[in-house]
Amino acid sequence: MARLLRNKMKSFFKRYTPLQIAMHVYAWSALIHIAFDLLTGNFSPNPIQELEQRTGRHAITLLVLSLACTPSAGVSLSNDDARLACMRLCMQASTC
Repeated sequence: MARLLRNKMKSFFKRYTPLQIAMHVYAWSALIHIAFDLLTGNFSPNPIQELEQRTGRHAITLLVLSLACTPSAGVSLSNDDARLACMRLCMQASTC
């Protein structure tokens, strides 16, 4: 049983980098925090405003982190990979 779990964890860490895991944990932490506050009655009298503010702060933080990672990826990649990454980023930005 332990060997099976160890093999599954190895394949999990081969598929995802620690940075990706940390970003997913951070992204889901907003939902967990909101659910905890709802269950404990720790929400403000205006719940819609509080939800918008909390998720907005989280979204801005994730945006800033992803934009900060983009230049470092462009430096570390070859020219063709950097061009593809920039093109992909431009296409994503144009759909927003």
